Amino acid sequence: MANLGQLLSTNPIASLRLNRVRCDTTLLAGRISADIEGVHLENEIYAPGETLVVYVWLKPYRQPRQRVRVELPLPPDLPEGNYTAQVMDDLSNARYEVRDSPLLSNPTTIAQLMEALAIQTNAKRTQIAVRVTLPSSGVVVEGKAMPDLPPSMTAILGQSRRSGVATLGSALVARETVPWVVQGQQSVSFRVLRHKPFLLEKREMR
Repeated sequence: MANLGQLLSTNPIASLRLNRVRCDTTLLAGRISADIEGVHLENEIYAPGETLVVYVWLKPYRQPRQRVRVELPLPPDLPEGNYTAQVMDDLSNARYEVRDSPLLSNPTTIAQLMEALAIQTNAKRTQIAVRVTLPSSGVVVEGKAMPDLPPSMTAILGQSRRSGVATLGSALVARETVPWVVQGQQSVSFRVLRHKPFLLEKREMR
């Protein structure tokens, strides 16, 4: 909270004055943190349009390990290739989301600054976030977002030496609420194929 307040009061965009800060705190008995100890996938190969199933192993403080299932639907037009699923708390995911957007990581307006702060303050550390980074599909040119460009156009603009051009990142995210404050990060890789191997499909049906 102190860091966010300092960011507002010292931002280079405009002079802001904080009139009031409200923070609601609930004190609970005991320690309710849990470390992310490991992750694994239900399958290593998925087809576009299927649901990525991630099992997350949590180790609550002085409690037995717990397994949490998180499902992330994959878009039907997801390109083939190798992907990485990152598992983390939702606050860490929010920071990735801000960094993915040049408009939010380097805001030039108060509205952009407030949006970046809202993303981080709305995140809940009692949520597990599964994040799959997608290939870049847009750019920011002189402060204007140009999303959903063809891959060839994104590559050309992204490699341009012209100042004021930055790549716009994107990701698929799924969240699952748990009764602990989550900490730590793990990752696991998988592959997307439009036509999955027959033997793999047969094994999944059993």
